[in-house]
Amino acid sequence: MVRKNEPSAIQTQTALAFKELTLAASTTHRIKMDKALDHVCKLTGIGPATGTLILSVCDPDGIPFFQDEMFAWFFPDAGKLKYSAKEYQLLFEAVTPVLTRLDCKAVEMEKVAYVLGHMDLLGAEEREGLEESFEGRAEADPDSTTDAEPKEASSGDVRERDEDAARTRQEQTVANQTGKRTAEVKDDQIAAEAAPTPGPASARRGKKRSSKDEDDTNTETHTAKRRSQRNR
Repeated sequence: MVRKNEPSAIQTQTALAFKELTLAASTTHRIKMDKALDHVCKLTGIGPATGTLILSVCDPDGIPFFQDEMFAWFFPDAGKLKYSAKEYQLLFEAVTPVLTRLDCKAVEMEKVAYVLGHMDLLGAEEREGLEESFEGRAEADPDSTTDAEPKEASSGDVRERDEDAARTRQEQTVANQTGKRTAEVKDDQIAAEAAPTPGPASARRGKKRSSKDEDDTNTETHTAKRRSQRNR
């Protein structure tokens, strides 16, 4: 398939791709890589995997080859590769910060990934020595982790998060109670304003006389008359 490409087409597409990689620093590395990969993938028989190999020839320091071993190193649970541009973008974004932090080249990381991917081909002595060197490195720098393997939160961090969550729940409870009390006060005020007030007629209306009061009055009147008659 690759041989079907005309030499002029190969020169044109690779020149366009390499030009993208050498653009000014104002253009992000990811954008440059995407455009350059698009140029080389226009050639017959060239996909993302082979395309990144071509780009790594131009920039071996910053463009990692779409390598099975490196992808398995950074994404051990990814399963079978489809060698798509989307998969390479994931690999590129994972590898780039590691290259910066370790101050190493992409081609150097490819070699390490290849060795790690074929540990079974090493002799017993070589494999044990390599494993011991990894263990010694981990013990010397226990906080050292790759971007693909984030460091687990410490017990102090977990306790602090739990305390923050408890404070948030307590503040929410207080806010709910305050809002409830405020609503009850407003309801009482509304009910008081809606209650009818006594009018002038009600104020002038006297106390209703009972039958007992009338009987007492009549008795007093008759008693007064009898006294008057005796005096005469």
